[in-house]
Amino acid sequence: MAQVAAEVLQRPVESVRVEIGDSTLGPGVGSGGSKTTSSITPAVRNAAEAVKAELATIAARALEASSVAKLRWSDAGAVSLGRRSLSWTDLCKRIEGEAVVATASRPNTYGHYPKSFPGFPTPQIAGAQFAEVEIDTWTGQVRCTQVLAIHDCGRVMNEMTARSQVNGGVILGVGYALMEARIMDPNLGVVLNPNLEQYKVCGARDIPEIDVVFTEVASGNNSTGAYGIGEPATIPTAAAIANAVGDALGAHVRTLPITPARILEVLDALDALDSGAPPPARASASTPTDPKRASL
Repeated sequence: MAQVAAEVLQRPVESVRVEIGDSTLGPGVGSGGSKTTSSITPAVRNAAEAVKAELATIAARALEASSVAKLRWSDAGAVSLGRRSLSWTDLCKRIEGEAVVATASRPNTYGHYPKSFPGFPTPQIAGAQFAEVEIDTWTGQVRCTQVLAIHDCGRVMNEMTARSQVNGGVILGVGYALMEARIMDPNLGVVLNPNLEQYKVCGARDIPEIDVVFTEVASGNNSTGAYGIGEPATIPTAAAIANAVGDALGAHVRTLPITPARILEVLDALDALDSGAPPPARASASTPTDPKRASL
């Protein structure tokens, strides 16, 4: 929000103060659903443009310009075509009253350009992810070593924070794919995991190398061109890892998380298929396996 206001008003971003969390400021959208930036920043820009228009009227009067179209804006302030200038500080001193206040909203997304995806009335986010895995065929342990995440999230306003959000989404997806097992009572709908010690999430050594590529598309679907990126970075990760596992084994694990026990079950089924015998009953995930599996 600070970046957008600073860009419109051509002020240093450090000079913009954002106030959030006060009910006297009016309602805003919730922070979730990959909709925060794409919902709020267009309204911020529209409000900042309204403020700039009012300031332009004040500047044109002070500089004796025939119209606001005769003004040019710079980091220093307003300049008329006659080369007369008015600094930002002097311009603000000419505001009648205490401040210039503008309120704006975000209009509906423009649904005509670019062409929306089938089944959606408006343009949607898009991306593709690729995963590389290593599988220990003795123990069934799977490790995701690398993820390439390519995303179109519209105009990237802050690349560092956008990349950080993709990194976080990928890490969530890795945990979802390989270790996060939520056990539910099918009748009562309550979680049966006793505690977080029994619910594994990614630690530092479980995180793969993550490469992020943004393919910015100037969609023009709102006044800042912003899309979301929260869920899109998470959702395809598990599918990419599962497909990589299937490519490595020659057979797919169809249930998440892809635990060592499930890997060994697939390997047993492959062995049985090769030999024509039914797969053996496995007492535990640590039961010794055939040495030839190490070459899979």
